Amino acid sequence: MWQRIHPDDVDKVNQNIERGLRERRSFSNEFRILLPDGTVRHIEATNHPVFSDSGELVEIIATGLDVTERKRAQDEHEKLRQLESDLAHMNRLGVMGELTASLAHEITQPIASARNNARAALNFLNMQPPELREAKEALSCVGGDTDRAGEIVDRVRDQVKKAPPRKEHFDLNAAINEVTVLTRNAIMKNGVSIQTRLAEGLRRQRDGGQAA
Repeated sequence: MWQRIHPDDVDKVNQNIERGLRERRSFSNEFRILLPDGTVRHIEATNHPVFSDSGELVEIIATGLDVTERKRAQDEHEKLRQLESDLAHMNRLGVMGELTASLAHEITQPIASARNNARAALNFLNMQPPELREAKEALSCVGGDTDRAGEIVDRVRDQVKKAPPRKEHFDLNAAINEVTVLTRNAIMKNGVSIQTRLAEGLRRQRDGGQAA
């Protein structure tokens, strides 16, 4: 048996056996074996040690199951999942490249608004006497503008970074409006006209869900 176990798995198997004997309990092993023709097979073994009344090891009753095909299927599934993730990432990068102009406009807009509101707040504070209420409202608008810019940057970061798809509830109407805004440049360039009729009061959807 030891001659058949893959050299890279010998230490792991030996450690599991020693632990099972030390704790006097059944144990399992998953390891590879090398056949005489060089073929590698994956084995899942269940082991039950039998001890004498004096505590000496009498025998180990073991059952081995060839799980090579199951292991191969799991590996192929993982490769497919990774490929899907890579393709989705590449697709997102391609889309983000196409939307660069629109994104630049969307980010510039709240920044420009924040600048104007900040200047207005300074003008109100420089008045004699200062118009504190108006200055406070202008500064509040600055906060809203910067939050909006931050939200845009966060969404861009989520799209660009290589991460698995995330499922969460979202506002379907807001998502439609956001896509329309982000594609504004392409829409105008190609002379496309878009009209939306969005129902109000829709429940928040999950990614991949459909709205009635």
